[in-house]
Amino acid sequence: MSVLRHYNWEHEIIFDDGSINHLIIENPITMRNYVMELKSQIEGDSGSFILSKNNEEISISKNMALITDLVNIQFDEKKINAKINKDIAQLTLRNPEMEKTKFNLISLLEEYASWIVDKYDYNIDYLEPDEQGIIKLLNFHINKEFDSLPSKLLEWINISHDIIGIENFIVLNSAIYLSREEEEILSREATAMKHNILFIDASNKNNYTNAIVIDVDNCEIFKTSIR
Repeated sequence: MSVLRHYNWEHEIIFDDGSINHLIIENPITMRNYVMELKSQIEGDSGSFILSKNNEEISISKNMALITDLVNIQFDEKKINAKINKDIAQLTLRNPEMEKTKFNLISLLEEYASWIVDKYDYNIDYLEPDEQGIIKLLNFHINKEFDSLPSKLLEWINISHDIIGIENFIVLNSAIYLSREEEEILSREATAMKHNILFIDASNKNNYTNAIVIDVDNCEIFKTSIR
């Protein structure tokens, strides 16, 4: 079980193998400040959010992901691509039959680069090709087609969990883009897969019966932890 806290909060968010939480922040300035601070900490900066597991603080940047734009979910994020490239490099190491192909490819690239250096009007140089450079050049990436926004979001969560080990996900303004029914289906499937999600919205227009609400005066008028 993981717990998310903030120095200004009386409440806490509990993540426990498929938890679905709702946080409503009615004051737009407060909402903006919390989201920007959380985003900054997920990117590796310091801040007032604390994520703990078994009563020990753990890295927010390694254990949380923030989705701020549901209509522009990207599968080629830096963390995901870096892990894919690392996995591919390990894959080639485990397959010695590819060594000859790799050697021939590097030799051809060196021949191509040397020809360009020899023919170009000015004195130029180049970086010697290597396996990592070839992998980056080929730009391996997740290639997915989706029938709906909820299925795309769920697949992004699955990939982020399986490839880079993220356990806890924060989804911003889901009520704008997802119907109550879509969100309920997404929540059920995420819970079945033991993904933890915190939905942060500016209003409780979907009438969640269980939610943490910070009102326009920044008072916690109702608080609970949802599992």
